[in-house]
Amino acid sequence: MSKGRTYQLFTKSYYILMVIMAFIVLILLILNLLIIAKTLAKILLNFVNIENKRVLDELIADILTFFVLIELTRAFTEYLAYHRVRLSLMAEIASIFILREILIKLYVGEYDWITLIAFSILLLSVVFIRVICLKYSPKE
Repeated sequence: MSKGRTYQLFTKSYYILMVIMAFIVLILLILNLLIIAKTLAKILLNFVNIENKRVLDELIADILTFFVLIELTRAFTEYLAYHRVRLSLMAEIASIFILREILIKLYVGEYDWITLIAFSILLLSVVFIRVICLKYSPKE
């Protein structure tokens, strides 16, 4: 097999895998939305006691996970359209995921100061990467 044909084979295989992954993330997004709607319906119809803290903790975690899945869907869509993923988009996804973890830890109350400082430093470094990406992005 020639070098060009091998490259084409790997490129097509990679594209097929990316389409499959995009489909999986889309399915996860829809399932997460259904879980959120089901939990809200239970709360609104009083099937679940609103004072049950565990239910609210799970609902908040599911909503924050939904935001992460939206960004992942956007990344896969961009890759399928342009065959590249911008570093700034990856920095946005990372910052949303870090914020999700910080908010869950703060809401649930399972945090210590060292963990919060570590997450904050990580978030600042990702934001710094995002700013560098904006400043030195290639002109299109």
